[in-house]
Amino acid sequence: MSDDEGTVFGLPSAEQLKRYRIWDSYFLPSHGHPGADGSSQLFADVERSMRAIEIGRIEKLCFFTHVGIGTTPDADFEKMIRARPELVLKPLERWPEMLLGMIQLNANEVRASLDALDRWLRDGPMLGVYFPGGGPAALACSHRNFDPLVERITELKGVIMQHTWF
Repeated sequence: MSDDEGTVFGLPSAEQLKRYRIWDSYFLPSHGHPGADGSSQLFADVERSMRAIEIGRIEKLCFFTHVGIGTTPDADFEKMIRARPELVLKPLERWPEMLLGMIQLNANEVRASLDALDRWLRDGPMLGVYFPGGGPAALACSHRNFDPLVERITELKGVIMQHTWF
């Protein structure tokens, strides 16, 4: 495959890539931290990546957002996102056709995670959840704290993305 300028990428043709209907769960940059203001780093990274997204004909990207329940080590960010939850929606508003919203849950904080499920999954617009395999929210997926969370996610018909290696 080559772009309009003739650069060769070693990919199938653009037509073939489009037929694949590619949805990706890990391409989206800044999945770890969207920026101190809640979005600037994420926006800059996505804009910088748009050419690759276009060349690869990626239709949808999972957006694993933090919602202020201790999924980052940045206490200031966690406090800000709790106080200004509208910031969580900014990327979905910017790229509504491209992003699939998923909230990051913290199995160490069951009550806060259950509340987040109601706020973001039950009431929308999120489609599912992400359990991180590292960082302050990581917990072995066999831990009993997951039981009430998985039950609730199932009731809400949400998608579960479990990133773990232990």
